[in-house]
Amino acid sequence: MLNEMEMSGSSEADFTIDEISNEESDDDDEDDEEGDSDEDWVSILEDDEDDFDSSEVLTDWATFETMHSSHPMYFAKRMTEVISDTHLDWMVQPSNGLVIQSVLRPAFNEENSVVRKNLLDHQAGIDETVEIQKDGSRGTGATFYKLEMIDIQLVSSYGNQSTVKIQDFRRARPDVIAHSAVQIISRFRAGGERNTQALKSLCWRLKGIQVEEAVLTGVDSLGIDLRVCSGTQVQTLRFAFNMRATSEYSAERQLHDLLFPRTQKKIPKKPQTHQKEC
Repeated sequence: MLNEMEMSGSSEADFTIDEISNEESDDDDEDDEEGDSDEDWVSILEDDEDDFDSSEVLTDWATFETMHSSHPMYFAKRMTEVISDTHLDWMVQPSNGLVIQSVLRPAFNEENSVVRKNLLDHQAGIDETVEIQKDGSRGTGATFYKLEMIDIQLVSSYGNQSTVKIQDFRRARPDVIAHSAVQIISRFRAGGERNTQALKSLCWRLKGIQVEEAVLTGVDSLGIDLRVCSGTQVQTLRFAFNMRATSEYSAERQLHDLLFPRTQKKIPKKPQTHQKEC
């Protein structure tokens, strides 16, 4: 009996101990779950704080380097004004293009001296230039580079694309009336509607094209360039002079003769009277 009581007592004690240990383990599990949930909340809050901080950084315009030169709102306003106010007139601006392929190399000594001399003459007076040239220690310390051209392609307003040789480009000289073309065009446009009608008549007379608009865009020693609009097509037409112009006056004279040709009046022939033979 004592043995049975001891066994039963020990089993009840074990059972109570197991219950207590199970309850403690349940409490520990609940505490762990609560701790995990607390950690989750902390991590979520930290993530929210990080997102908030990052959003603050993104919207903080004052940290941008562009703020030192222009405010974004001012820049956007100026862009809007430029876009709304810029109207490209393709009648006045022909689509000429020049494509140059080149390599960049350091300038040679003789090229450096020429560049430095031109810079000194342009930026300083003659006395200061002489003083700097005498004092060799006063150098700018700048390194000059030259663009060495290897290929040139001309895309003309007529739609043609041609390759220009480098030797021909270097041997080329400015046109005789290159500096007078702007004045010639300005004086021609001052003529008003009369000259505009003469341009339209020229297109019909020599090219057989009836145009609604015609603008003189270029003048050189060999001829003139017209920007014309015919229907929905805008193109550039070339008209050559009878001979090469050698001066500004000669170019204007040939332009006038091209637009207003002289009509030679034919003298009517007198009827010949035949004498009857007797």
